[in-house]
Amino acid sequence: MTPERLKELLSKEEKLDLIDEYEKTDDNNKVTKYAVIANHELQEVFEIDYEQFRANEDTEHQWNQIKGVLGMKRPAQTIRHLSRIVGYFSYVENWNNSKVGELKDRQEGNYSITQKY
Repeated sequence: MTPERLKELLSKEEKLDLIDEYEKTDDNNKVTKYAVIANHELQEVFEIDYEQFRANEDTEHQWNQIKGVLGMKRPAQTIRHLSRIVGYFSYVENWNNSKVGELKDRQEGNYSITQKY
């Protein structure tokens, strides 16, 4: 998927916004372009590597995959999920099980505290 096509598809979505694009250069001088997308309803941020979504593949299928991840309805395999549980953004894949559980509870609106005696 090209950056232009992703921007076009995002422009039709009410809850999703492209908030940044940037490039990283690795040790072999390979430049990779990333998009940072916010889901305003869930208050979550995702980072997409454009290289992971090839231009010659079915754009509709790719877009459905991306929307599934951005809506937290499918696991992020090629999209990195960033969240702000502890006051700053960090990659969810680096979190321990307790923090991931806290994120899921927050998204489900489950804020109850159980007391054990």
